[in-house]
Amino acid sequence: MIDGSKVNSPSFRVLSEEQCERIHRATLKVLETVGVKVELPEGREILRKAGATVEGEIVKIPKGLVEEALKKAPSSFTVWDRLGNEALELGGRRSHFGGCASCPQILDPRTGERRPCTRADVAEFARMNDYLPNMEFIMLLGQVRDVPSLIATQVEFKETVSNTVKPILMCCNEMDVFEDVYEMLVAISGGADALAERPFLIVYTEPITPLVHGYGLEVALRSVERGLPVVNTPMPMGGATAPVTYAGIITLGTAESVSGIVMQQLVKPGAPSVFGGIPSAMDMLTTIYSYGTPELPLLCSALTDMSHYYDLPMFGTAGVSDSKFLDAQAGMEYGISALASVMCGSNLIHDTGFLDHSEVLSFEGHLLMDELAGYIRQFMKGVEVSDETLALDIIGRVGPGGTFVAEEHTFRHFRELHRTKHLDRSRYQLAQMEGMKPLDQVLREKACEILESHRPAPLAAGVQSRLDQMEKKWWAR
Repeated sequence: MIDGSKVNSPSFRVLSEEQCERIHRATLKVLETVGVKVELPEGREILRKAGATVEGEIVKIPKGLVEEALKKAPSSFTVWDRLGNEALELGGRRSHFGGCASCPQILDPRTGERRPCTRADVAEFARMNDYLPNMEFIMLLGQVRDVPSLIATQVEFKETVSNTVKPILMCCNEMDVFEDVYEMLVAISGGADALAERPFLIVYTEPITPLVHGYGLEVALRSVERGLPVVNTPMPMGGATAPVTYAGIITLGTAESVSGIVMQQLVKPGAPSVFGGIPSAMDMLTTIYSYGTPELPLLCSALTDMSHYYDLPMFGTAGVSDSKFLDAQAGMEYGISALASVMCGSNLIHDTGFLDHSEVLSFEGHLLMDELAGYIRQFMKGVEVSDETLALDIIGRVGPGGTFVAEEHTFRHFRELHRTKHLDRSRYQLAQMEGMKPLDQVLREKACEILESHRPAPLAAGVQSRLDQMEKKWWAR
């Protein structure tokens, strides 16, 4: 965890308090006058009973209902790991990085080949994420290509939970899929009550921009009832599914996220809800949803300001790139977005290590992001100013022209300085003698070493065989 709430941590904000207030008022106006399309009848009924106006599938939500619901959502909550230990504290300015277990394609660290993602890749990626100290959760997208799409999410969850103890964030839109995963969760936790008491799964749902709550809403409502935290985060694309102007993108995304949280709080007041969004702009030359553009960190930071305004945990995105390779462009785009996310106080920072506008998963990219997260963790410590750290007595004793190398004060504090795992800080001549390697090669070799050697804590006795039996049922349908 990177805790940006410490007094001296570097920080910034994009929106002033007055701008947040204005976007909030604009959000209320959108929800009250334009409304949202709610495709699930149960969702419309929940809002109608609470005082919203329902016209067909369009629901107009009054200001008072929105503001009352937002007050009920907790400002922070804990997510646990598979072993029952506290793992994530979501809220405030505490930041947690995490990768995704699947993508349509991966860069194979052993061959360098770009190819479709398989369930074996998911297992390996979960194992590597489990090993990395600065990656604190893992997300599932259900994009493995070597199993039928109807059971891709279930298989992906099974492979992931068998290969990591860290919390899992799962994208799931279909109730039958959710029920299969929930059955596994209950088996692993030892019961539904135990799972609700210490959830290690966060459910991810995504409104369809602009202003549609479609697939996934029922999963979100059932998750809330069962005590699972829910992320409600849209992907407004400026110039395509959202206004091209920054304030318009933020307002639309806020309306979409907030309206989902309103429904969650009506179902279960006080349920752990996560505000968020993945706002960016369509590249007008290629029409791609750009992950490397400066709009992504800027708009994510602005939405994080809105999360602080509402005092809600924030789901963010960083450590991503549009580059097709782990090259200078990837490093630049990873670094800028990751630092911005932490400095503005985003909580769940996902998709780290992605390339090619989220089309490619890179093991080496994920390793680089772990290194970068450690770098940022050091940066966010800020500067402690005290009698001990000012070191006036040492400066006086050493005096002009002296050296601090042999001082006890140096010995006492030098371990506080940052130590890199994979970046090259050697002298050029020495590096030549020892066989200098470029960073991408260093990362590729390290990724292969982790995959060969790391063994995460296994599931409890008997649980793995129960999951295997469940999988047989999925295939038999």
